[in-house]
Amino acid sequence: MDYSIEIIVFIGALIFIGLIVRFATTPLRTFFKLLINSIGGAILLWLVTFVFNIDIPITIWTALATGIFGIPAVIVMYILTLLN
Repeated sequence: MDYSIEIIVFIGALIFIGLIVRFATTPLRTFFKLLINSIGGAILLWLVTFVFNIDIPITIWTALATGIFGIPAVIVMYILTLLN
C-alpha cells in the first residue's frame, strides 16, 4: 500500500498542532502588537498606493510584512512590483 498521502497529512497535522501550541504559549501582548503593526502596515500600503499611485496589492502577507519590517518592506515590495 502507498501511505504517502497519509504521511503528508500526518506531517501537516503535526505542523498545525505545533503552530497552535506556539501561538497558545505566546503572550497576548506580542500578538496584539503584531496585529496593530499589521493594521498600520495595511494603512501605510493604502496611503502609498493612493498618494503615489503605486500598485502594491494589499493582502494579509503584504500588511504583515509591512507591520513587521516597516517602511523598508514597502520599499522592497515597490521594487518587486517594478521587476514584475
